[in-house]
Amino acid sequence: MATETRKNTKSVKPHEALIAAIRDAGHPISGGDLHKAIHAAGQPESTWRSWNSSLSSWIVLHPQITTIGSGAAKRYQWTDQIGAVAALDLLARRPKAPEWLREAWREVVAAELAAPQSGGPNPTLRAAQERQAKINVVRAVAELAIEVEEIAHNGADSEQIVKRLRNAAALRDLTPIGNAGEDTRFDPAVHKLQFGNPKPGIPVFVVKPGYTWRYADDVTVIEYALVATA
Repeated sequence: MATETRKNTKSVKPHEALIAAIRDAGHPISGGDLHKAIHAAGQPESTWRSWNSSLSSWIVLHPQITTIGSGAAKRYQWTDQIGAVAALDLLARRPKAPEWLREAWREVVAAELAAPQSGGPNPTLRAAQERQAKINVVRAVAELAIEVEEIAHNGADSEQIVKRLRNAAALRDLTPIGNAGEDTRFDPAVHKLQFGNPKPGIPVFVVKPGYTWRYADDVTVIEYALVATA
């Protein structure tokens, strides 16, 4: 039985053990008592080292954890869950937060969206969602602009720039439609002709590539490739 207990505690991640200790305390808990609690639960000392090195600054942003006091009097307390608007704001302002924490924020938003709305959709939540969507778009554009400026400053040629940009696009599940100057056949599903109204399948060349975006099993044309007849 002891062997099984050790195996189970090893499978628990440090942040899970610390969150559970705060939740199960039933009252505000000090850092010292938190250390004792995770030790009593069979957690290795490495869990506490994780707390001291980085986890302490992230745990306090958990949707149901708050702090009382400061310094030696600081206590960690399990509390009511934050609202979806606050969770969306954290998602926007903390893009580099650990994935387990971002997932906890997303769960808050999902739970509120799934809850029955007696007075119709929450306008504040909708505004926060729209703001988050805009931030995501602006951040993606900014990251690409930074990428271009950096590699151009380092003397990269056009081929290297295109390669780096396409790698960055691929990380966002974007797939290019053709390459500039490439010969292909007209496909109205992904091509837009520069002039005229041709039949599908006629020879064309790519003037400007386009992009598709994959989300789960759905593929959307974000920008049609501009083509012209040869």
